[in-house]
Amino acid sequence: MKNIKMNNSGMKQLRVLAAIAILFISAIFFSCAGASGGETETASGDSAVVSVKFATVSSYGTLTRTTESTDSQSSMDEDAVDDVYVMVFNGSGKLVGSKYTTFSTPQSSSFTSDVTVNEGTTCTVYAVANLPESSFSDVTSLAALDSLTQSINSAEDIGNKSDIVMFGKTGEIDVSSITDSNIPSITLRRITGRLDISIVPGSDITITGYQLCHVPTSGYVADSVSSVSRYNPHGTYVDFTDVSGQSYTSSFTKIYYVYENPVGKNANATTQLLRTSANAPANATYMTIWAEGDNWKSEYKIYIGGNADDSTDYNIYRNSFYTYYIEINGQGAEDVRVIKTTATFSGSTIDGWQTTSSGSTTCS
Repeated sequence: MKNIKMNNSGMKQLRVLAAIAILFISAIFFSCAGASGGETETASGDSAVVSVKFATVSSYGTLTRTTESTDSQSSMDEDAVDDVYVMVFNGSGKLVGSKYTTFSTPQSSSFTSDVTVNEGTTCTVYAVANLPESSFSDVTSLAALDSLTQSINSAEDIGNKSDIVMFGKTGEIDVSSITDSNIPSITLRRITGRLDISIVPGSDITITGYQLCHVPTSGYVADSVSSVSRYNPHGTYVDFTDVSGQSYTSSFTKIYYVYENPVGKNANATTQLLRTSANAPANATYMTIWAEGDNWKSEYKIYIGGNADDSTDYNIYRNSFYTYYIEINGQGAEDVRVIKTTATFSGSTIDGWQTTSSGSTTCS
């Protein structure tokens, strides 16, 4: 099919190639696509047809997971695109065309969706996956799309769903200039981040409980338009349900899905030991861990976020996959990240955590 063609009514056709992908902190690790199904569209005046094609790119890969307990949220299908809403906005930010496509099952083959727009206009194509069409009832402008949000009542809500909301867009497109050699593309990215947190008890240490705390209750659907501070529009935070009464003596990994939380950096947190409440930015996300050994019990507070090689960074970004290894080696009397302990044994510490794109790194 040609990128630009004339039919009997004098309409032009524009094909936009859209690759659906997600990024690691340091590597691409996700892709997905769909096939056409039920659809609706709106248009007025002279028109052209924008044909948006979604195509499969590199697969999710061979990530190893450890899910020893029931809160690992394994019901999530991170590769699924169950529906796509495609929107076309003109240079003034007015919605000039849209189409909603649903799928009976998540698709992995390419499909083309035709969206009617004003002929010859310079436009930008936006796409949102895995939201019902009713979510867009008030989206008649780009400003309205930029204000569209999603929210949760409990921290577990995102992971308990079957798919993840995704967002993508093109740059400005001159409908009349598209050829086979310059087909524009859309990359869809998840609006949430993923945290894989491994807890490793040392010799003669038992992990009795854990809890991921202070995660955002809301997120914007569209990506940032002007500032990295554009996150958590509701401004509220919740904790995951605490897991208590456990007796872990070997390592285990928990998987969490959270809205982005780019709270910033603190230059004073120059080492993992200095990632403390005093140095953490406001509203940073953290992990509480309870452990015990012979004649002692301790509570640890470990802040989450940032890259492995930057201890000052507390940011959790959308569409990013973070892996943490938290090794508990002792009671932690001299570790300022231990916020409560029932005994004092000098010289014990907790090894720090680090972010990595592999599943085999041990902190030291």
